[in-house]
Amino acid sequence: MTNPLIRLDQHNGVAVVAIRGMLDASAVPMIRDVLGWAVTHHDDVIVNLSAATGADRNGVSVLLSSLDRAHSRAVRLRLRNPSRQLVADLRALRAEHLLSSVSSLSDAAVRIPDQPGGFSLPSRGEVFPLAG
Repeated sequence: MTNPLIRLDQHNGVAVVAIRGMLDASAVPMIRDVLGWAVTHHDDVIVNLSAATGADRNGVSVLLSSLDRAHSRAVRLRLRNPSRQLVADLRALRAEHLLSSVSSLSDAAVRIPDQPGGFSLPSRGEVFPLAG
């Protein structure tokens, strides 16, 4: 179990949620809360999974429930650039249908920014607002 890091930014009205680490039971509450907030407050949400190190059934479940919530609110939620390990885990869990939600947007629109803005949530639930 690794400690996930979640970063939430906004680019041109689109919420961009970047997840680093394992999508497992320890990460589910934070992922659920951040994606729930993003879906409630935006019409378009991108989840950057390029730094996700994998997922178990709990992680798959939180992605499915977030996609369902977005659909019920007419919000466009797209998964972006899942890591190879995450793709392998989704296939092993017979959840490859989640891959149909993968977007092909440019990396510039969804990369994890190095500049100030947004905020990051480490696994301990601490919030570190960045100057912006």
